[in-house]
Amino acid sequence: MDRTFLTTLALVLLTESVSAVVIIGPEEVLIEDKSSANLTCVGSGTNLTAEWRKDGQILSPSDRVQFSAENTSVLISPVRRTDSGEYRCTLSNTNSSNTAAYSLTVNYGPDVRMLGAARVEEGSDILLYCFADSFPFASVTWIINGETVRAALLYILEKSNHSNSGNYTCTAYNDITGLTGTAEHFITVTGKDIDSGLSPGVAAGITVAVICAVELLAVGLYFLIIHLK
Repeated sequence: MDRTFLTTLALVLLTESVSAVVIIGPEEVLIEDKSSANLTCVGSGTNLTAEWRKDGQILSPSDRVQFSAENTSVLISPVRRTDSGEYRCTLSNTNSSNTAAYSLTVNYGPDVRMLGAARVEEGSDILLYCFADSFPFASVTWIINGETVRAALLYILEKSNHSNSGNYTCTAYNDITGLTGTAEHFITVTGKDIDSGLSPGVAAGITVAVICAVELLAVGLYFLIIHLK
């Protein structure tokens, strides 16, 4: 009988099947640009080879992603928000293969910007949306012309007048990252324009609809991401 065939057969018979594969990941909270994440794939079996995937795609080395010599560990340093997702490690040999999954979450933000009109006609509503890109959600504080007011991400002031002109500031705070983001917006309340194509009520309604749609989209995307994880 062919010697090569016998050698191969012996290796197969002596190779232990792959089992009990798990990924050991970081236990501490990960913060963007501050933390590092080390993922280690372990399991039972002999003559093992390892393959890594993130969100279904082959994970490749880069300036931030480094693999161990055996390919069983991955170091990501520093972590970025785009590193959040599902990581899978497959250990295999000539007999079998086994896969483990690990969900990695990177906390980040807030990155803050404000949406709203810079000029508002007297008698119409002032509507501002504070967009805080953050995980987890950031708490929001509004300061209107130096005075702190209570409001959610959407700030509404009905029937504005000239005294409402001024600086509007939104400050968002993420208690996990410990970071604060701020956006400022100056509004001028002008006199009524009798030639305006839209009445203040109609213009305000359109603005509310647009801003609410943006807010609902942001919230929907957040819960979709959490569900997929």
